[in-house]
Amino acid sequence: MPKWTRLIELRKAAGLSQEELAERLGIIRSRLGNYELGDREPEFALMNRIADFFGITLDELVGRTDQPSPANIITAEWRECVAQAKSLGFTPEQVIQALHLVRSLKSLNQEKKDREG
Repeated sequence: MPKWTRLIELRKAAGLSQEELAERLGIIRSRLGNYELGDREPEFALMNRIADFFGITLDELVGRTDQPSPANIITAEWRECVAQAKSLGFTPEQVIQALHLVRSLKSLNQEKKDREG
């Protein structure tokens, strides 16, 4: 089974440890670790919860797209923002909410450009 690198990237970008993400998903840490290593595959319902948690599609989560949509690309700037937010006491949930807001703004900006161009 392939390693779930997208899941690892998303978890790290959100500033979450395996333990923290597992808790938020309602599973044990070792189970999440097995998914990340490719030793196990999550069931469909859990894949949906993971995708919903990170605000992405299932295709993005499982790598069916060649790469995540531009709004979902994890950048060095995003990692720095996560580090700063954590140092200021923001919770991982607040960081994820900020990511959703940024994605929405990027989407609205792209729609505006499409209408104008």
